[in-house]
Amino acid sequence: MAKLLAALLLLMVAMGPACAVVPASRADTSIALEHYRQEFAKAKGTSALPSPADRNYLLFSDVLRRVLAEHVKPGTPQVLVEKAVAGLQKKKKEEPGVTDRALTEAALDAMLTSLDPYSAFLDSEHFRYMREQTQGEFGGLGIEVTMDEDSGLIRVVSPIDGSPAARAGLRTGDLIARIDEAQVKGMNLRDAVARMRGPVGTSVALTMRRNGGNSGNGGPDAPFRVSLTRAIVKIQPVRYRLEGDVAYIRIAAFNQQTSHALDEAVEEMRRQAHGRLAGAVLDLRNNPGGLLDQAVNVADRFLEAVDIAEVPGRYPGGNRRPTRPPGALSAGLRLFYPSYASRLTLSPYVL
Repeated sequence: MAKLLAALLLLMVAMGPACAVVPASRADTSIALEHYRQEFAKAKGTSALPSPADRNYLLFSDVLRRVLAEHVKPGTPQVLVEKAVAGLQKKKKEEPGVTDRALTEAALDAMLTSLDPYSAFLDSEHFRYMREQTQGEFGGLGIEVTMDEDSGLIRVVSPIDGSPAARAGLRTGDLIARIDEAQVKGMNLRDAVARMRGPVGTSVALTMRRNGGNSGNGGPDAPFRVSLTRAIVKIQPVRYRLEGDVAYIRIAAFNQQTSHALDEAVEEMRRQAHGRLAGAVLDLRNNPGGLLDQAVNVADRFLEAVDIAEVPGRYPGGNRRPTRPPGALSAGLRLFYPSYASRLTLSPYVL
């Protein structure tokens, strides 16, 4: 199947056990799916319902059944389908000539984003982008973005160290008001991201808004425009330096290389300090998140033998604890954190 469903979770605190969930009956699921077929036909302006063998309908019904079977608290089939219907109706209103596949994806996206802040539908292109980002190298601007609900603009979650976005001076909290000459307000996040993506070597102009940067009164600055050239972005997840006998460690992202790079960094600083490290400063500011197992492995380097994270299972007794390598990296070290370290979040849109 060309389209993939991915639910992304970054759990930074231990979570309590899941409550028992009563499975949806087959009858309820069938009724909800029949309602979806009727609403899909209405959105298309036809009396012909989608065939049960239609590949778009099969995709939707497969995802719905997987959510009902596997999500911790999925809700009822009727509620999930109502969310999906609202999504496809909105898409049809925005794009009257939209294809059946795009309507289906809009329905799935609306349904899945209603589950929790970390679930989303990823088509094959977005799934490929996600894989590239977690592997530590991809082509793009080097910026993580999300939708700012208050302004309707695109908000910068974090520029990636050393990327075109970072070199252009973009900051966490900046708002993107225009992409080239197109107004962002009124766009959905996926469409805005699609406009900002493109081949390596091509450019895009962004009109930015920033609060309190240069105005001197904490209010919004005048909009400014930056031109970014897309490049190969290599995420260096760990940067470090030795300050006297104290190790400074910045963890910029949790990708597949993070825990290994952290081990190498600490060992190198121990060597430089002739085995006499007195402490470490762990800097997580503007870290956009990433892979759960890497976050757990990093935390385990600095904690004693305690449970770090728990992924709630569907039923009592089904909770899962991510595996952790044995041993602590920071034995004998005093650990400090910058007091204004930001809360880690995860968005599916890094470009």
